[in-house]
Amino acid sequence: MRNDDDQLWARVNGPGDLGVFLREVRERAELTQEELAESIGADRKYVHQVETGQGTLYTTRLFALLRELGLHFEVRAP
Repeated sequence: MRNDDDQLWARVNGPGDLGVFLREVRERAELTQEELAESIGADRKYVHQVETGQGTLYTTRLFALLRELGLHFEVRAP
């Protein structure tokens, strides 16, 4: 995870990397897991699972696909 000119970004190689980044962005926004979950129509357990990198079959296959094609995934916070 990098912070260039106060813009947070990361190269994401798997569900764990994505979870770490999302947790950092959520905390910077001063949101609790409960508040974020409510805003997206999910429960806190879901947000916790994402933030701790508990990959679903979908995310596991997505990152495998990206690796196989030699691609990387970057996320940026405004």
